[in-house]
Amino acid sequence: MYTIEQFFRARDALGGIEVDAEVFNSLLEVITSIKFDRLFEGIHDKCRILFNNLIPSIEERCMYSDLFLLKNMESLVKEMNSSKEVNLSIKEHLLTSATDMVECLRTDPSKVILLKFYLGNTEDSLMLNQSNKFREFLGGNGNFLPLIDALDGCHNESVNTKVLQLFVNLLTGDPSYINLKHTLQEKFLLMDSSSLASWLEKMLLGYTAQSAVGNFPTGVRM
Repeated sequence: MYTIEQFFRARDALGGIEVDAEVFNSLLEVITSIKFDRLFEGIHDKCRILFNNLIPSIEERCMYSDLFLLKNMESLVKEMNSSKEVNLSIKEHLLTSATDMVECLRTDPSKVILLKFYLGNTEDSLMLNQSNKFREFLGGNGNFLPLIDALDGCHNESVNTKVLQLFVNLLTGDPSYINLKHTLQEKFLLMDSSSLASWLEKMLLGYTAQSAVGNFPTGVRM
């Protein structure tokens, strides 16, 4: 944090020179990581000042914050999926929190544009002129597939249903999520119909049930 503060002091001393995209994104990644981490609560005020200094526009600060949270959420769920040591209750809490966050953005008229952008839609005129810098910060489109992968090993039917309902909400009616729809179709096409049916049964009815031919398939990960 001290190094970042010194950077801003040097920049201000030189008349507020503009930093290039790579430096900007690196600074933003560090600052937002600290800003949203409760472990660093003692320096959140100082971090907020640096964040405001880096991005003067209130609107853009809100946009970068929401995009960071989406990117961080997907990355965290992906890391959780690769670990065999995650407590089930923690996993369920994370999936519930992630689903609630996405659903909150989806149903907020002022923020749904960010969700659509995160999932690959750049047609909205409000994002078009700024899409390159936001895309550079994200490093690519999100797809929420880690949420689907996380259902493997989740024994809570209500959590499974909540996640699946989110995808139903995203894919029903609104063509803005066409990229997500295609990604999911490609994923599920890798399974034969009986395996897909068994997987859905397991997600909706729980792990206590068993199929007539034995155990359920292990999952739908690509």
